[in-house]
Amino acid sequence: MRPHLKPQHALPFTAIDPTTSLIIFGPILAILILAYAAACIQYIIVKSSLWQLRREIKSATQYISTCLQRFSDKALDQVKIVDQLEAVKNKCLNQNDVVMKFREKLFIMKQENKAIRRELVILEISRRAGERSKPGGQSISYIVDLQLY
Repeated sequence: MRPHLKPQHALPFTAIDPTTSLIIFGPILAILILAYAAACIQYIIVKSSLWQLRREIKSATQYISTCLQRFSDKALDQVKIVDQLEAVKNKCLNQNDVVMKFREKLFIMKQENKAIRRELVILEISRRAGERSKPGGQSISYIVDLQLY
């Protein structure tokens, strides 16, 4: 025996020929390559689905932003309309105050007119009564009340 060679009975599988190694390691290498390819494909799918999701989120965000802007514009229009209605209401209230003042003046003038008419009727009745003095005649105030109504 040569000193640099080891005995064959100590390590039974020391020498493997290329055909045997291809038969043993080929399927293992193929499985590893397929697993790596599957992992890459899954990564690409996940990456593209995340990209798609980002696009959808961006689109939805844009849509929500547009809706909020429209809502804000409509709310601003509503505020303007409410302000305009408030101004019209204030004008109407002012006009109502003017009308009420005129009504009060008219009512006072009617009362004054009624009092003046009553005085005129009393004067006319007393003038007529002075001309025709009849004993046992009706009361002047009763006649005035009948004349007014």
